Amino acid sequence: MFSNTDTYTPVILLLDDIPEIRSQEEKWQSKKVRLVCAENRAEGMRFAEDVVPDLIICLCHIDLPECTKIVESIRRNPILVQVPILMILEAGLGEIPSGVVDDPLQDFLYRPFHPAEPLIRCQKLLVLKKANQQLAAREQERSAQLLLSENRFRLMVESVEDYAMFMVDLKGGITSWNRGAERLTGYTEAEAVGLHFSILYPREDLSAEHALYELAMARRNGRYEEEGWRVRKDGSRYYAQIQVWPMEDKSAEIIGFVKITRDITARRHAEQALKESEAKFRTITDAMPQMVWSTLPNGDHDYFNEQWYRYTGVKEGYTDGPHWNKILHPEDQARARQVWQRSLDTGQTYEIQYRLRHFSGNYRWTLGRALPVRDEQGKIVRWMGTLTDIHEQKQAEEALRDAARRKDEFLAMLAHELRNPLAPLRNSTLLLSRLLDDGDERGRRALDVIERQVNHMACLIDDLLDVARISRGKIEIRREDVDLVEVVRHTVEDFESDYQAKGVHLKMDIPSQSLWLSGDRTRVAQVIGNLLHNALKFTEPGGHVAVRLAREEKSTLKRAGSGMAVLQVTDSGVGIDPDIAENLFNPFIQANQGLARSKGGVGSRTCVGKRIYRVAWRHSGSP
Repeated sequence: MFSNTDTYTPVILLLDDIPEIRSQEEKWQSKKVRLVCAENRAEGMRFAEDVVPDLIICLCHIDLPECTKIVESIRRNPILVQVPILMILEAGLGEIPSGVVDDPLQDFLYRPFHPAEPLIRCQKLLVLKKANQQLAAREQERSAQLLLSENRFRLMVESVEDYAMFMVDLKGGITSWNRGAERLTGYTEAEAVGLHFSILYPREDLSAEHALYELAMARRNGRYEEEGWRVRKDGSRYYAQIQVWPMEDKSAEIIGFVKITRDITARRHAEQALKESEAKFRTITDAMPQMVWSTLPNGDHDYFNEQWYRYTGVKEGYTDGPHWNKILHPEDQARARQVWQRSLDTGQTYEIQYRLRHFSGNYRWTLGRALPVRDEQGKIVRWMGTLTDIHEQKQAEEALRDAARRKDEFLAMLAHELRNPLAPLRNSTLLLSRLLDDGDERGRRALDVIERQVNHMACLIDDLLDVARISRGKIEIRREDVDLVEVVRHTVEDFESDYQAKGVHLKMDIPSQSLWLSGDRTRVAQVIGNLLHNALKFTEPGGHVAVRLAREEKSTLKRAGSGMAVLQVTDSGVGIDPDIAENLFNPFIQANQGLARSKGGVGSRTCVGKRIYRVAWRHSGSP
């Protein structure tokens, strides 16, 4: 029973003088058992105080009732209450009393017995004692853990104040009540325990039978939930969320119910306000002439107003989720998805024009716009958008483009047709200049007038041709490295004679070093010439025109060491009315000159200059 690895030697106390056991003392010692022998019972009881035995052996030789008295006398000592007892009985004493036999820490051995029998009986009792001690220890540990768990649960329940937690018995009587229940209902624990939980029901809404219904549903389904009005002790009402669970014992018998009640009045008011707000929103959007829609953060549509369904003729819900794209024109679907996905990924405003299928079956142009709706943390929670029918506007724009195209074609044809008579006119003037006598001043003056007007007409026709070429995309830009200083100097020199003839002072301020750019030399000179021509036209005799060219460094330019050349042409002329400044670079637009139109021209040179600049800028690859 005891292995050699056990370090503890059990102590067995022999209360009475039993020679057949006393004689086995050395043998028991070899079996790792210490036998303490007393001369008599009185001495043995004194030994028990000192050695605290693990087992007691005593003798009963009078009658069986004496066994009970002996055990009682031993058990009266507190240190011997749980000590096993081996009772040696004289032969012929009869059957052992049942009350004694039921004690698991007692055993009986009748004389005569085998010499080895007492030790075997003692070892069994010691093993039983050890098992009982381990079992008791585990039971004690479980009880302690259960008590700790119960205390923790009670503390947790009592500390919860956000909602009421209480228990009821099978009939609905309240058996426990936490602080949250006191705070929510106004009933103290002393007031609530023992009452039926239907005290929390508003009488005009719920009857006591509803409480039994809650418990019955919790019993049948394992849980019950509902929301509804409840009443406090002072009569005030609150909207509550209720949950009920059955509570079982170890045998799985339902012994009561746990109820949790939470005040959700604020949430209900918020939900009600939201419903009212949504109703107002739907009323407003349904009354709008535009189509209004909204989506979830992932882009799936969850709302369209009535105007959408009237316009498209689709059934309600047909275009929910991602299905809106299928009623767009097939040529626009991929582009619409791409633009929409970019807005979803970046949060940028959504704007696009596409053709939407009308209820008539035709596709009409619409303008779609959408903005993200964000919460307090900046997270997108919804997209709100509109659709506007712009079909007539698109048709009008297309008609204007057609008209502009026809106009450009007409101008090109007109310029070519007008240019044809110029060559004969130039040849005729050259012939006349040779035939005129040197003394014919009147004829020479008339010939000069003809030459100036032919040259003027040639300039006008060239401008018209340039406008037509640029509008039709026919103009060519021949890029090369150009010294802007040289181009400005030569252009100014070309105009000096015209300025001198009119009496306008022309001043030039240009760098001494070259400023190189990549561009078309002829077109750059043409732009500068147009500026000088207009400055001369609108500056009275005695006035002045200044041409300034300078280099400005720009740290924002992509290439290190790059700069920007700035050309300024200023004059002391009449200036430009701010009302016409925005349209001044459109073809055939001029500032108001009165009925006389003394300055002449058709307003094409500023347009040509601006358009050449745009084309050159685009060809340069600049942004």
